Amino acid sequence: FFNIKRWLILFSLAAAFVVVIAPVSVVLFLATADLRSDAEIYAAKALDRKVTIGALNIHWANPITVEIDDFHLANAAWGSEAEMASFSHLNAIIDPASFLTGTGRFYKLVIDDPALFLERDPGGVGNWKFRFSSKT
Repeated sequence: FFNIKRWLILFSLAAAFVVVIAPVSVVLFLATADLRSDAEIYAAKALDRKVTIGALNIHWANPITVEIDDFHLANAAWGSEAEMASFSHLNAIIDPASFLTGTGRFYKLVIDDPALFLERDPGGVGNWKFRFSSKT
C-alpha cells in the first residue's frame, strides 16, 4: 500500500517542479511573450480610452528596462482633438524593488517627441480625468 521510496521520489519530483521548473517557465514566458496587446487592453480598460502601442519590449532584469514605440492615447469622447497624448519612443529604466511598495521608481525616463493635448469640457472637467480618478 504505502511505499516510502515511491513517496520520496514523487515528493522530490514535485519539489523540483515547484522550486525550479515553474519559476524558470515563468521567466521564459515573460522573456519571450509579446505583451504589447495585453498592455494595450489593460491601459484601455484602466483609462476608458483607446490605447495603441506600436512596439513594447521589456527586459526582465535588475533594473527592468522598458521600451515603447509609437504610443497613442485617445482623447475624451467630447474632446476637440482625436488624441490626448502620444510619443514616438519611451525608454525607462525602473527599480524592480520599488514595485513592492506600490510605486515604480525610475532610474531613467526618456520620452521622444511627446505630444499632450489638455482641455476642459463645458462643465470644467478636464480630459485628464479618467474613470479611476478620485480627485477633481
